[in-house]
Amino acid sequence: EAKPDQELPTINLSADQMLLNEQSVSIEELREQLKNMKLPGKKEDERAVILEATPDVGYQRYFHVVTAISQAGGILALVEVEEEAESGKDQGG
Repeated sequence: EAKPDQELPTINLSADQMLLNEQSVSIEELREQLKNMKLPGKKEDERAVILEATPDVGYQRYFHVVTAISQAGGILALVEVEEEAESGKDQGG
């Protein structure tokens, strides 16, 4: 299996936190960084942006992120985060 040279950008979104590639970002920083990726110039399969959203994310917050991705020329790849998955893992405080 061919590994992509570059990991796809991944956004982790919860009610109180937004991470882009594991770095905490504001919505403004997210827009800026997505813009800097110059996604419209890439091949379609390199334009995917993975969005992992927890069930507690409010609609408006979610919508802002989805809009930021599409405005930057990214293609939304959605990952549903099940809350049950969290309980099995030991989250070090």
